[in-house]
Amino acid sequence: MFVSLEFWLFVAVTLLLYYLIPGKWQNLLLLVASYLIYAYLEPGFVLLLAAMTLFNFWIARFIQSNAPHHRRYFWAAVIVNVGVLALFKYGLGIPELVNPLLNKLGLPNEVLTVNLLLPLGLSFYSFRALAYVFDINNQLIKPENSLVDFGLYIAFFPQIVAGPIVRPQPFITALKNRRSLTQERLVDGITFIFMGFFYKVAIADPLFTTLQSSATNIGTLSSADAWSALILYTVRIYADFAGYSLLAIGVSVWFGLPVVENFRQPYFSRTVSIFWDRWHISLSTWIRDYTFYPTSRFLLRRLGNQWARTIQVIALIISMTISGMWHGTGWTFVVWGALHGVYLSLERLFFPKVRVKPKKVTWRFWVQGALGMTVTLIAVSAAWVFFRADTLSDAFIFFERLFSSNPFDTINALWWIKVLVPIALLLIIDLPQLLTDNALVLWRLRSIWRIALCTIMLLGIFIFGSQTHAPFIYSGF
Repeated sequence: MFVSLEFWLFVAVTLLLYYLIPGKWQNLLLLVASYLIYAYLEPGFVLLLAAMTLFNFWIARFIQSNAPHHRRYFWAAVIVNVGVLALFKYGLGIPELVNPLLNKLGLPNEVLTVNLLLPLGLSFYSFRALAYVFDINNQLIKPENSLVDFGLYIAFFPQIVAGPIVRPQPFITALKNRRSLTQERLVDGITFIFMGFFYKVAIADPLFTTLQSSATNIGTLSSADAWSALILYTVRIYADFAGYSLLAIGVSVWFGLPVVENFRQPYFSRTVSIFWDRWHISLSTWIRDYTFYPTSRFLLRRLGNQWARTIQVIALIISMTISGMWHGTGWTFVVWGALHGVYLSLERLFFPKVRVKPKKVTWRFWVQGALGMTVTLIAVSAAWVFFRADTLSDAFIFFERLFSSNPFDTINALWWIKVLVPIALLLIIDLPQLLTDNALVLWRLRSIWRIALCTIMLLGIFIFGSQTHAPFIYSGF
């Protein structure tokens, strides 16, 4: 969506009309624009999007604490939202999950066949709807009276395909005021979009072609090729999704609507828990607030504080497994999510103070930080193998190929170039942001450094930009 000329012409026309019309019509214009985009991308599921919007708008009125049987309506809303998501998502994945078990039992593995298409963006707008339902039930917000405003919260076109998953309170509150395009918004939006294009076009898309052969010929990979595939996929999935997030954030900023930072240099994390503070932030905080905390509180009420550590472990594994199942169908995603749950549980049990920064920073802290960063990156990269693999057997074959021989026997200069160039391009943005802790560091630098950095990024887009625009990885979720 973000890499076509037609899309940007559509944004330009919508933006022009948006700031020319009276403020009271701005939200309606954006809602119409959002449905036009969705109808163009996914014409068969526009009615599903409208139906889920109307259902959540209607049932929210009965979830308020002063409404009769409000808990029943709350659970009805949860069941419908999760049920629709599960129907379409796991209607596709049920055969993959169950047929191997049937095969082991000696039963025909064609017994279960389900043919459903996954509506574009369903995982993301379902979670936005669930956040709205949860927040009303927790009395954090009141039901929205404007169907236009609520519909726009669900279907806002820059964010509907792959997020970020913005919470209802700040987004809907912003819709109550007229927005104007200031110079700061214009420049900030351009900056986010520029960085997003760099991530996507200069880094992620060229790697798509490079990684295709390793995905289809796993059993024949040399050890060196397997290691390069592991490293490059780790780079690609970050550059691809961070690129999408930045593009969505940039367009949202132009329309004056609130956004959330979705990535914050995650591969520089000292622990896996810090990684999840920095990776897909809108989802990780959603899982924390609506899965981990409720599960922990539920178990604490029933088992008591003496089981607090055990409860934390259980809640972490449940939450991260749900995160894996949200990402995709099949046992590979279940294992990926559960594996991160195990990582986080081990940190909580054996390294509870590893996140704490000492008052006095010594050389030991930096050595421990470098070691922690290395271990975390290895753990995260190993988990990506399951995320990427079609089946568990493919994942295990890939691990076997990693250690099938000494990779240094076949590594040459071309191998190093292929691996180090994408990493260097990634560091062009990530390193200055890390050192300054500023997502908009480009416009905080002195003019000469800003010009130099922008020139390098433009050259990267033109030199490394792929002619084949690969689909965004997360648009399939």
